Amino acid sequence: MHRLIVGVGSVVVVLAASACSKPQEAAAPQAPAAPQKQPAPAAAGERVAVRRGDVRETLSAIGSFTARRTSRLGPQVSGRVEAVLVDVGDVVRTGQVLARLDPKLLAIEVDQASAAVASANARAAALEQTVLAAEADVRQVEARQRETAADLERMKTLWEKPTGGTPSIPRSRYDDAVFRHEQATAAIDAAKSRAGESRARVDESRVAAREADESLRHAKQRLDEAAIVAPFDGVVSQRLVDPGESVTSAPVTHLLEIQETGTLELVFSLPQGLIGATRAGTVVEFDVEGVPDGAGAAAVEIVFPSVDEATRSFRCRAIVDNTAAKYRPGLLAQVRVVAREAKGVLVVPTGAVVRSSEGWRVSVETAGGTETRSVELGIAGTDVTEVRSGLVEGDRVVVPSHGAVR
Repeated sequence: MHRLIVGVGSVVVVLAASACSKPQEAAAPQAPAAPQKQPAPAAAGERVAVRRGDVRETLSAIGSFTARRTSRLGPQVSGRVEAVLVDVGDVVRTGQVLARLDPKLLAIEVDQASAAVASANARAAALEQTVLAAEADVRQVEARQRETAADLERMKTLWEKPTGGTPSIPRSRYDDAVFRHEQATAAIDAAKSRAGESRARVDESRVAAREADESLRHAKQRLDEAAIVAPFDGVVSQRLVDPGESVTSAPVTHLLEIQETGTLELVFSLPQGLIGATRAGTVVEFDVEGVPDGAGAAAVEIVFPSVDEATRSFRCRAIVDNTAAKYRPGLLAQVRVVAREAKGVLVVPTGAVVRSSEGWRVSVETAGGTETRSVELGIAGTDVTEVRSGLVEGDRVVVPSHGAVR
């Protein structure tokens, strides 16, 4: 492919264009399509008609693929590794069991917690029965108090007579009614106090039962965590333990490392002079050497806000779909970032444009031979260049035997 280089250094400006094609129905928005192969440049001496086409300017850089997410998995409980169910390179799915710790001790904890729950519930049930009995006792002494109150009223009627009258009962009988009523009243207070104490003990037993339930839930969770599962879809990138090894949760012992490779990040740097031409959504094309059909396309997701003081460059990150597992973290890619593009403009072969002391010129075929015309150029591409003035559509330009260096 013919390339035009601006200045010196690490920045390569690559310009490309595509021929006009018949309009097609627009497809639903998707990830940027892979770059299409461009037509071969015009040959020296060829006469080419000025036409309308698309042209674009791209910025070249070297990028590196990294995993979207990387997680080093460790246990939430301490124990001994019973089994490692995956190896490096295995594809795993969210929730898949990757390794197991020996669950015996954790199962014993669950059994103990279950027994504690049963005991706490039984104690709470027994204390609830005492509350029922205490409440029944309260009702009984209240009934007794009502009986003694009624009897006391009768004794008052028989004992208390108008002045000079003779009581119908002896004083001892009246005093006995008063005593029995006072006893019944005091018994109510005692019965209510006992009932209150029983209710307090029931409340305590219910709290203990809830705590036992929480302990059982915690023990079951610890038992479940003896199985180490994948937090997301990915590929095992490191296996760090084997069966029989003792591992701890604090400090954590890492068991496995997995990487999310269904989506990769493509990170690359550009010189600070190009920061104004690159933004979120800027189209990125890339080629990966050594990967069959390694060409792809994506869009810039983030332009990092800082500029490296040592290199005066800024970093960009694009997101690349990798559901076909074509790319791997760590691979280098030749990145082309689309800086400018124009569609449906007048274009001529880049090789037909020649720089002179008076500016850019092209040779145009006429009825009497050829003539040289001055032209104003726009975006210059690898194969075609935009012409903003000096030519009209249908003019035929001559590609000289030497191309122009811009």
